[in-house]
Amino acid sequence: MGRALFLAVVTCWTLTANAWHFDLIGDTPYSDFERTHLPSMLAEISADDPAFVVHVGDIKAGSARCDTSLFEDRRSLFDTLNRPLIYLPGDNDWTDCRRKNNGAYDPVERLEVLRHIFFDASRPLGGQTLNAESQQGFPENRRWQKDGIVFVTVHLVGSYDNFDSRREHRKRSNAGRTWLNAAATLANDRQARALVIFAHGDPHFKAYAAGKANKAYLPFLNLLRAIAGRASHQVIFVHGDSHNQMIDQPLLRADGTPIDNFTRVQSFGYPFMGWVRFSVTDDPAHPLQIEPRVWAPDDDF
Repeated sequence: MGRALFLAVVTCWTLTANAWHFDLIGDTPYSDFERTHLPSMLAEISADDPAFVVHVGDIKAGSARCDTSLFEDRRSLFDTLNRPLIYLPGDNDWTDCRRKNNGAYDPVERLEVLRHIFFDASRPLGGQTLNAESQQGFPENRRWQKDGIVFVTVHLVGSYDNFDSRREHRKRSNAGRTWLNAAATLANDRQARALVIFAHGDPHFKAYAAGKANKAYLPFLNLLRAIAGRASHQVIFVHGDSHNQMIDQPLLRADGTPIDNFTRVQSFGYPFMGWVRFSVTDDPAHPLQIEPRVWAPDDDF
């Protein structure tokens, strides 16, 4: 086993009598070291009985081959978790597979292999089934609810979201925004306590605020701002990709002021191991307590 270090708490709130939590990981395993030790980290996460765990993508390094045997290995790794696991594909997992050192695969073919291995409804990831809906044709886009919180996953990846392959990018991104907008409408209609959005790609909020957003991410960011602007509840956007764990409020209104009910949470990523815990609170304004936890094997301390 390893040791998790409590890193930060956004603030101190009272947990509900029926408190529960979920955990976030991403951009791991990249190295042989991480592959060796990740089972211990997953076991430590499992020991605290999360409702579910979300991996926001990149299950291998960008230079690693995209062989089916690697995907199967990661599938077997995730199945050691005794709780439901939700996985989102990252750019390393399929769009970058065209690289020679990745095996020079067709990215779309690799995505279909990922879908077969990780999104077969008859073979849930982890130890238990999560009662979630999936978008037709895009099984990685999922939606579920628990205790007044709406959760949604959107297939948005790094490396500019495969924008160079316009046909693939347009079809997937249009479907993703439709799916996200429907989840936001559901959260509004049901007066949700929060809407939690998961994606892999970092859409680069600073560039967006400066009016220099990349074309691949601009429609998504515009929708995100519209969703947060019309919501009376908290909107939490969770992603990986940039390997720099953070919690902030980078989404601005047109006048340059922060949108107060919007929070961005980024996962840990190689070479840093750890997870982020989200615990339910009784505070209606801040229904989730967010706690980053750095982790390393005991023998590294």
